[in-house]
Amino acid sequence: MMKFFEFRNPYFALIKAENKEDAVKEYINTVAGDEEDFEGILRDVQEVDKFYAENKLNELFKVSEVYINYIFDEDLVKEQKRRILNNKETEVILMDASLV
Repeated sequence: MMKFFEFRNPYFALIKAENKEDAVKEYINTVAGDEEDFEGILRDVQEVDKFYAENKLNELFKVSEVYINYIFDEDLVKEQKRRILNNKETEVILMDASLV
């Protein structure tokens, strides 16, 4: 079962992974840090529940709702949210906008 992990330092990220260690590896590979930071990042990461992750994702979609609904069909947007929350892949769901 996939779990959700929130990172706050040095950059915000919400990552879906099977465990904390996999989440930290994904954070280092995709967001920030290096292998030498592994233990420190591991101590700071917080597991959050799926409801919290879904609310964070919904906040993103609300911010960009006008743009998204203009470009994409609403059903497609809903399906994309379901895919993000329910697939079995380790992935960054959200990250600090300053990194994009």
